Amino acid sequence: MGEMYLSLTSSSHVETLGEIYDAKTLEPLSGAILKVYLKNQEAPIKINSDMHGKFKLIKQSEILKMESSYIGYRDLSIDLSRSKLLTKF
Repeated sequence: MGEMYLSLTSSSHVETLGEIYDAKTLEPLSGAILKVYLKNQEAPIKINSDMHGKFKLIKQSEILKMESSYIGYRDLSIDLSRSKLLTKF
């Protein structure tokens, strides 16, 4: 199974931009499924990466956790509740 590489950039308190790639080839993963768990929100927000592996999240509160999945790749789960500044994984 392949492994994913996830890059996050927060451009404001409301918007988070990201990209998801194959960890070896750095090819973008188009249509990757991302679940974003926010503070004070019970159900996760579900988004998909675009054809360039990019995604954009408009959020109402702090991101606690992100999970991503893609056929043929190991699922990725990242706990962001203890991190203040993250740019790349």
